[in-house]
Amino acid sequence: MPTGKGVRLTLVEEAATRQQANGDLGVTRRAWIQLTDIEAATFRSISAEYVTALVGYLSFARGASIPLTGLQVLYDGKWLSVTFQGMESGNDDTAARHDVLLPLRVTGLQAVGNFVDVYRTVGPAVPITQDALSNQRRATLDTQVLELTTVAEGLHRDLYPTQERIPKQEAKRIRALVADALKDETNPRYKEIVIGTVLGFLEEPNYKSRLKQLIDEVADAMPGLCGNQDEWIKRAAEARNSYAHRKRGFIDESKIDEMYVISQALKWLFWAVILLKSDVPPHTLRERITQHQPYQHLLAHAGQAVPAIYS
Repeated sequence: MPTGKGVRLTLVEEAATRQQANGDLGVTRRAWIQLTDIEAATFRSISAEYVTALVGYLSFARGASIPLTGLQVLYDGKWLSVTFQGMESGNDDTAARHDVLLPLRVTGLQAVGNFVDVYRTVGPAVPITQDALSNQRRATLDTQVLELTTVAEGLHRDLYPTQERIPKQEAKRIRALVADALKDETNPRYKEIVIGTVLGFLEEPNYKSRLKQLIDEVADAMPGLCGNQDEWIKRAAEARNSYAHRKRGFIDESKIDEMYVISQALKWLFWAVILLKSDVPPHTLRERITQHQPYQHLLAHAGQAVPAIYS
């Protein structure tokens, strides 16, 4: 299955029988993804462009962050095992015991190849979402809220770079009108603040409209994810502005449940948007997520803890 750059992905499987301690025969199965037709490149670039993307996809498919446990490269006709910082032993079967959200039989290998292509576009959104899926971060809740609300803006900008709030020519005309109104202002710094800083991004979508489009994208795949959409967007925007501009210190105790639910909803929002861009059908995500207990527990908790959004 080729990616957009022509690199071919192949699923390789291997089964073997072994004698168990009680005398019975057991079957072990190994599976890995093989990349071929890669142009000459350094291992660092291959790791950054493909290996990290594939580990990200596998984490998305598991619904939980999983580590890289094995890697081999073909060099001079020989398969060489590669180890580096961040790899973990493959002996732990935690991942195998975890409910698989998106088995390969459901999505097909094409979704994996598409994900590799999307990964190049969305930058840090994949590893940050992968990290959030672990639910084991040591960062404080306000740090997570700030990080995820900030990533939402970048994710939208990466996926919809040409979207405009108003046409560029109209924005240019308005800036010219304001410049003309300030022609008698003697301090050039004030002109620069108004025309350059205040009106410099006039044509770009605002934060709330970015959130709305991301939520609209996943509406069919993730029904109920953000509850009352307008209220959810309002509170997510307030949280982002508050922490980005440090209008408050630590999270007020009365806001802890709300901030937790918003951060968790953002995690699943990114998960769905990126997978949909990888051509995983909305109905597939909807069918799988409705059987995923952690997600259903989140919605149940949200309904009890933040009824103003999830009544």
